[in-house]
Amino acid sequence: MFRRLALIAVFAAGLAVLLFYLTREEQAEIPRFFDRLPEAQIIGRANALELARSLMSTTYNYQIPLREFISPEFILGQGKANGLDVQSPVYFFANQSEYELKDWGVLVNVRDSSKLSEGLVQIRKVFPFKDSIAYNKPIYINSVSDIAIAYGRDWLLFCKRRSLRLFLERVMFARKNSISPRWRNFLNNQSFTDKAIVANVEDDQLSEYGIQDMLVSATNDSNSVTLHSEISFYDTLSFSLKPNGVQLLPQKYTRRMINVNLDISRLRNRPEDAVRKLIKKVGDKVSFPLNDFLNSWEGNMAFRQGGYELVKEPYITTELDENFNITEVVKYKQVKVSGFSMYLSTNHHSKTLTKRLFEKGILTREENKIRMLYAPAMYFRPTDTSLCFHTSHYRPSLTPNSPQSVLWSIRRVPVTFYLDSTKTHTVFGRVLIPLDRVVDDQLEP
Repeated sequence: MFRRLALIAVFAAGLAVLLFYLTREEQAEIPRFFDRLPEAQIIGRANALELARSLMSTTYNYQIPLREFISPEFILGQGKANGLDVQSPVYFFANQSEYELKDWGVLVNVRDSSKLSEGLVQIRKVFPFKDSIAYNKPIYINSVSDIAIAYGRDWLLFCKRRSLRLFLERVMFARKNSISPRWRNFLNNQSFTDKAIVANVEDDQLSEYGIQDMLVSATNDSNSVTLHSEISFYDTLSFSLKPNGVQLLPQKYTRRMINVNLDISRLRNRPEDAVRKLIKKVGDKVSFPLNDFLNSWEGNMAFRQGGYELVKEPYITTELDENFNITEVVKYKQVKVSGFSMYLSTNHHSKTLTKRLFEKGILTREENKIRMLYAPAMYFRPTDTSLCFHTSHYRPSLTPNSPQSVLWSIRRVPVTFYLDSTKTHTVFGRVLIPLDRVVDDQLEP
């Protein structure tokens, strides 16, 4: 009897050990959530609740319809009801072509896949999702919105329909500890950790201009969105910021404005520099003499365009004199022209630059004024240290210190680009986008 009990005990212990190791081995092979993240040109994370919270002031300021459906409370409630872990970050990824999104997807943590399955049943009662299969996995496709959904034990993939197989293969067949180096570096990066949404961008088109990658995040207030950027270059930067400079202040109806004060001494001596190649590519369209420009320019530029200036223009008319003879008389009239002002700090090479601009036809003479390509006729005021162009009768007033910024109207939206600081390989900046025009255009019936 004792021997039989001993054998049973030994058998049970052996079976327990075997089951323990089999279970442990099986668990060891289950990939982590991070191992499933697909590679793409754009990768990023978003804190859904923080993002919704930051958007509340904007949605209520503009009275955006259905704004209650993006409130943190609604998102948290729906997440819990459908087994989603919305308190953990949501991860997104996308590929682009000619700066337009071609493939995109979102991967969400799942807490309870049984609740998620029930939630999808309810969603399918409202939205026309069709059943399909990919890699022997049930998937759901909505042809109207061109999206697809697939899910597993701890993940939910939401993506563009044409991108499904591209991303689903990585998500389903990932191995434990197989997180890509790029995702690992991105998740370990401490920049913008306080922001609700952050993305990393790598692209061949950026590489052409010497850019290794860009780290971008976004914040917003009630009437604008600010994009914060950290741009890393392969090579050391060929320019840096000057601590002091000058600027032109904006006026009513200003559409474009540039205020930069740079140290470009290294840029002059690096003909193969990526930034220089970019400037050359733009300037080649009008045969711009870049070498002469860089040799004479001292790095300070203040430019303003927009609004109107009243200028006197001569015109000839015929009149009868007191003897009834027809005579030609020169008179003047007030004419509205587009406002244009530009200041460039220069050195002793400025006369050579001016000569080359006239030779190329970029500058042309018109009586006592000059024209610059398609700009209106302007006054030209060269000095030993500067070149100044302006449509107004008087030289524009320059203000000390510059915010290192560019204001440019894009589809009637005045977007401002700020250059905040630089390091050996990195440029830090911001883009401020006011939302008034954007929201109005989207809400128009």
